[in-house]
Amino acid sequence: MQIGCVWSQLHVGDHFLLFRAMAAITAMSLMFQQSTNVCEVFAGIAREAGALLVAFDDEAGELLVVWPRRGRLGVCILEEPADLVDDEWQSRADPYCEVVLSAVGSGPLGRGLDV
Repeated sequence: MQIGCVWSQLHVGDHFLLFRAMAAITAMSLMFQQSTNVCEVFAGIAREAGALLVAFDDEAGELLVVWPRRGRLGVCILEEPADLVDDEWQSRADPYCEVVLSAVGSGPLGRGLDV
C-alpha cells in the first residue's frame, strides 16, 4: 500500500517510547483515520512491536484510538501542553504517554474512551 509522504518522529523517555507518524497534508491525515486498511496496518505494526496504543489525531482536537480498543479522546486530556512538550514543542514521551494511556484506561486513573 502506497500512502505518500509520512513524517516520522521518535521520542524516547525513561519509561516510554513514542513514535509519531504525521501525514504531510490534512487530506492524507483524514484518509488515515477513515481507512480501515490504514488503521489495520498501524494496529498490526503496534501488535508486532508490543505497543500499548495506536491513535490518530483527527485535526479537530481529538484523538481517534484504533487499537487495542476503538473510541475518541477529547483534547481535555492534554490541557497542560507545557508539561507534555519541551522548549522546541517536541513531545516529551513519558508525560505524554502517561496522560494518554491513563485517559484510555490503560493506566490506574483511566476514565475510558468516548465511544
